[in-house]
Amino acid sequence: MPRSIQTVSLPVVVQGTERSLQVFRYGEAGARPKIYIQGALHAGEMPGPLVIHHLTRLLDEMDAAGRIRGEIVLVPFANPIGFAQDLSGTHYGRFDQASRENYNRGFPWIGAEVAALIGDRLTTDATANVPLVRAAAHKVLEHIPARTEFDHLRLALMRMAIDADYCFDLHCAGEAPLYIYCDDDPGEERIAEFAAQLGSEATFIHAYMEDGRPFSSAVGQLWLQVARALDDSGKPVRQPGLSGTVELRGSRDVDDAVSAADALNLLRYMMRRGIVTGDPGPLPEAKSAPMPITACDHGYAPCTGIIVYSVPVGARLRQGQEVCCIVDPGIADFEAARFPVLAGCDGVLFDRAGDRLARAGEQIFRIAAEEPLAHRIGKTALDD
Repeated sequence: MPRSIQTVSLPVVVQGTERSLQVFRYGEAGARPKIYIQGALHAGEMPGPLVIHHLTRLLDEMDAAGRIRGEIVLVPFANPIGFAQDLSGTHYGRFDQASRENYNRGFPWIGAEVAALIGDRLTTDATANVPLVRAAAHKVLEHIPARTEFDHLRLALMRMAIDADYCFDLHCAGEAPLYIYCDDDPGEERIAEFAAQLGSEATFIHAYMEDGRPFSSAVGQLWLQVARALDDSGKPVRQPGLSGTVELRGSRDVDDAVSAADALNLLRYMMRRGIVTGDPGPLPEAKSAPMPITACDHGYAPCTGIIVYSVPVGARLRQGQEVCCIVDPGIADFEAARFPVLAGCDGVLFDRAGDRLARAGEQIFRIAAEEPLAHRIGKTALDD
């Protein structure tokens, strides 16, 4: 059936204002597998919407040829609130100006409520349990109260995505290659296939994300939440597909050719998963193996000043090697004005801050290590 364009209106919270989400839908509602893809939840990050723009052209062709078998839901601009936040010509799309919350935090964590609603209807068959969890999740989300405009947005996005087999939230970093954070239950094979198809340079498996509650984890870790709440190994609850956050390089990597290639890779992944029919071709050789999130090291600014990087993105580092200097030109002595920041481990520099003004304590780079790091155990992977 031809694509439809749905307008999802958010409730009016401030008199005289109205916001909505434009949703592109392909395939028949309820068909399986279902994939949900959104862009610009951090509303200033444009690579995601451009990739979705190119993906709609490809899916229009697939639809015309009768090759869509599953359900596909695309939301190119997932955050109309943040998209409108302009202050004196500067766009602020990462944080809600009303609550000062990060737009990719605090999504409903509903596993305990879902488990309570299912009760003793859970079976010993993991496959049969999937629709039970999904139906209960929809009921729970329908009854969660919303107070603010941001609350309404969170719920609108979750209601569209919570029953998806595959859920991908498209973001970007400061300066970076393409990399991925995924939630996977069970096993790494699904992540490895997705990462290889997209050409991910660094791929991390998230730990349990209840503290931060980013969007893709609130959707993908529903299954872990329910399993923990029920605590019955004889009645398995397992994620049927895959959920993750895709960092589409840096914020300035907005390019038709690059985005078209990313869209084609997403289409080929849909072919591999049976959402769209066709031959995806051989799986590209993986650029990196999925690693626990504890293999992602973070570098922080020791003081406020100008960031001067010593090595480029993609550089292979040794522990103790200088990654950058924080320079304070207000200090008269040249050497004393430079504060080196060193690599905390061996690995590859895969993410640098895009802003060259560092604030004390701010995260300014990430390193993909070769193994899990003891000093990262128990620390958050999220840096607002």
